[in-house]
Amino acid sequence: MNNLLDFNRLGLLIKKQWIEQRKTYLISAGALVAILGIMFFFTLFFSRNVTLEGQTFQMFLFIISFMISGTINTSRMLKSLSERTESISFLLLPASHLEKFLCSMFYSIFVYGIVFLMAFYLVDFVAVTIYNFQNHANVSLINFLGGPSSSGKVFLKGLSLALLIHAFGLWGSVFFKNRTFIKTMFLGFVAAVVFGLISQGLGFAVFGQSATIDAFRSVTLGGTDIREPLKIELPSGLGEILQYFVWTVVTIGLWVAGYFGLKEREIV
Repeated sequence: MNNLLDFNRLGLLIKKQWIEQRKTYLISAGALVAILGIMFFFTLFFSRNVTLEGQTFQMFLFIISFMISGTINTSRMLKSLSERTESISFLLLPASHLEKFLCSMFYSIFVYGIVFLMAFYLVDFVAVTIYNFQNHANVSLINFLGGPSSSGKVFLKGLSLALLIHAFGLWGSVFFKNRTFIKTMFLGFVAAVVFGLISQGLGFAVFGQSATIDAFRSVTLGGTDIREPLKIELPSGLGEILQYFVWTVVTIGLWVAGYFGLKEREIV
């Protein structure tokens, strides 16, 4: 394609994707609601130690379900590139690689995010209503957009991790031709372990073997019988900013690598 990006053509591509895949998307949305409902009600009504008071359980369930469903969603992303029977029709679509890339991003990030939030709040509303009725309580729905509160931080961290997983899955779906999900998840696990070992190794090399390192936050140097341990902390909030900065750089880098990998795909 000579024209890199045409919004009319992109809109037609998004519409075409919806027409061809709407049944799959609707079934997936229904399955998501069902899975969230099972997780909510099974845990809440069959465990005596779980409560909705304080919204801790709601936040925990949100982050777990968001990551699990995000991983499943990522495994389906750009499926046409990992299956040869579908790759030819995908590569022959009358659209640029950027438009195909943006179309995949639209459904796997924007649409998925909205559908997940709607499904979560639907199940959360039903669970909270039943809980309040049975326990004569006044628990409210969790507010993830309430500013720098604990729930707001959970939402931001969950979103950042989901985008990182999405970017890694997109990269894997482009660069691996078969067993995409297994290879991508295995490589992601290895990368996380290697990053942890390298960061710990660098920390020990700089501060010594007795140091306790909390990545992006603090370093605690071991004390002695006559000296208390010395804790070196980053200023309040700076550690989180640094953490999100690293995640953002890695996420964008994987998206860019995935896009250029898509451009290199040829029909053979």
